[in-house]
Amino acid sequence: MQNEKLRKFADDQINISARRIIDKGDKADEIAAGKIDFYIALRSVLSGDLDKRELGLLDAVNDTLQHLGIIESGKTFYK
Repeated sequence: MQNEKLRKFADDQINISARRIIDKGDKADEIAAGKIDFYIALRSVLSGDLDKRELGLLDAVNDTLQHLGIIESGKTFYK
């Protein structure tokens, strides 16, 4: 259930970012593209279908959250 909610959130964020590219043009392209990259990686991991680059991106975010004490060592925000 939690994965379904997180996947829906990722899908929604991809759509919002894509809409910003359409609505705001080149002013929002790079920010929106960065967000899309992250949420596609998140969606891929939730689907069990991610590549090594996506895994590296999510691991870096996860390591940072652990360092900040937001999540416990040995845990991941996406599982």
